Amino acid sequence: MSGTGKIVAATVVVAAGALVFWAVSTVPQAPPPVKTDDSPRVMSYEDNVISEEKDGKKVWDLTAKTTKVDVDTQDAEMSDITGHYYGKDGQTVTLKADRGTYGKESKIVRLEGNIEATTTDGIKLTSAKLIWNGDEEILSAEENAVLTKEDMKVTADKIESFDGFSKVRATGNAHLEKGVRNENE
Repeated sequence: MSGTGKIVAATVVVAAGALVFWAVSTVPQAPPPVKTDDSPRVMSYEDNVISEEKDGKKVWDLTAKTTKVDVDTQDAEMSDITGHYYGKDGQTVTLKADRGTYGKESKIVRLEGNIEATTTDGIKLTSAKLIWNGDEEILSAEENAVLTKEDMKVTADKIESFDGFSKVRATGNAHLEKGVRNENE
């Protein structure tokens, strides 16, 4: 091979080596792994109302000073709550609570803190917790539950109401007093 051929061959080898070096050294690095945020996506509302209807009639509604709703599950956390339960017989139960939750799938409303419920016919119910089970249509007052109507007072660990207080059941340390003055009067 002549001197010129050797120079061309050497140049080709050097150029090929430079090309391989450039290709290897300029390969982009893999992007960092995408960080996923597993925390729930939450929307917050002020003075929001949630409610449930059945057969075109409103069953209950809750108005909360603040409401946080999980965007994915539609479950809600509420505070400073005022609510109503509309009975089939036209009776309305008005209630107040410090805080509560609503499960969209379970249709269960759980209220806590300074529970007070009154009906349009003079029944008053207080407790530490109040649970509405929408599937069974049962309202349960739990922990220090007290129900008063006219001259009657019922205390129990748990007082359940069926059909808007037309039927009630007291369980756990249940006690009935007659001839007591109703605090609503």
